[in-house]
Order: sequence, then structure tokens, then C-alpha cells
Amino acid sequence: MIAEATTIPLDTAKVRLQTQTIKEGVAPKYTGPFQTIGVIVKEQGIQAPFKGITAGCHRMFIFTGLRLGLLDSMKDLVRKPDGALPIQREALAALMTSGVGICFANPSDVVKVRYQNTGGGQYTGVLNAYVTIAKTEGLLNGLWRGFSANMIRNCTISAVELVGYSKTKSGLLGLGVQDGPHVHITAGLTAGLLAVMLGSPADVVGTRLVATQGDSGSLGVYCLNMLKNEGISSFYKGFIPNF
Repeated sequence: MIAEATTIPLDTAKVRLQTQTIKEGVAPKYTGPFQTIGVIVKEQGIQAPFKGITAGCHRMFIFTGLRLGLLDSMKDLVRKPDGALPIQREALAALMTSGVGICFANPSDVVKVRYQNTGGGQYTGVLNAYVTIAKTEGLLNGLWRGFSANMIRNCTISAVELVGYSKTKSGLLGLGVQDGPHVHITAGLTAGLLAVMLGSPADVVGTRLVATQGDSGSLGVYCLNMLKNEGISSFYKGFIPNF
């Protein structure tokens, strides 16, 4: 919860950068994470970057609670008959628990992104947002909108973070680097970078789908249209605040 409250301004900037459509010959409104936060504060007030924090805490509580709470049981499920747990199977366990987590946390993700992208003025409160989205857009097309992209994003990030951290740490120790905080920090930063690099495309697509309403077609067609109209760089919008 503390992490969510601390990082949500940057997360809000990420959402605005990801959903921004850049037109040829027109200067973009948002150009970077801190500039984006500044524009939001100037236009909507000091509280605006923190819009969505309640739904964000809902998502964190549900997703992280299930992802970590089920992890040990899932590890036991994928162990080899002799009890060994190779890194590949541990990554599989992380991937599966993340999949379970987002199944339940997707509605909170939708509400959080809607608040971050618009300020939430169309809702009287977070509970009203859940109810309004369910009533006007339905469950699958509303509260579970962007589910496929969110599933890919969260499973990818969880698996890559675990494998990236383990491999980087073992690689540094193999090079003779003495174990210590610097090794753990370097391994963590490397794992985070790899996770964002591989998970960013699904993150951008998921955010855009969640932020909008109406029929967006299949996930594959949506991605192809993004690639055709905006180029490969569109899948990495908001990369810096995401990292």
C-alpha cells in the first residue's frame, strides 16, 4: 500500500503518456514523466496525480495478496518428484499465481486507469465507478476490459523479474563479485529493466484498452493497427516511469 501511494504520480504519468495520441506536426502535450505530472497539477490541481489511489490500493491488495499468498503452494505443485525446484519451474509458479491474481484484480485495474486518465470526474466515488462501469459497459466489456493484455503483461513481468534477478545475481557471483547489497540492487534493477522491456507492449495495449469504451476488436487486430498507425515505438510509451 505504501509503495502504491508513493509511486502513483509516476504511474499516472505513465498512463497519460501511454494513452496520448501523437499527431504529425502537433507538439505532444506530454513529453516526459515529470513534465506530465507538472501539466496534470497545473490543469487539475495538486491532488490530480493521486487520482486512482484507492482503486490502486484495491488492485495491490487483491493482486499482490493472491500472487504472493499462493506462491508457496504453487511452488510445491510444480516441484520435481525429488523435491527440486529449478528456476524455470519457479518462474512457472510465479506466472500462474500472477494469472490467478489478475483474474480477480482486473476490475480494480480498470477503475484505477479510468481515474488516472480522466481524473474520475464522471464518477461520484470509487464504488460508484465500479457500479457505473458494470451497468453501462457490462462485466466482460467493462470491468474485465483489457483482460487478455493484462494477463500477458502481469504473467510476463512476474516470470521475467524472477528469472532475471536469479540469473543476474548468479552471473555476478560467478564473475567473482562479492555478495552484498550492491549485487542484490544490481540484480533487481536488471530484472526490472528486462521485465519492463518485455512487458511494456502488453502494458501499453492493456492501458489503452482499459482507458477507452466501445468495441476495439480482437487483441491481435488492435496491436496490428497500433503498429501500422504509430510504429513500434508506440508499444514503449511511458517506458521511463514504468521502469
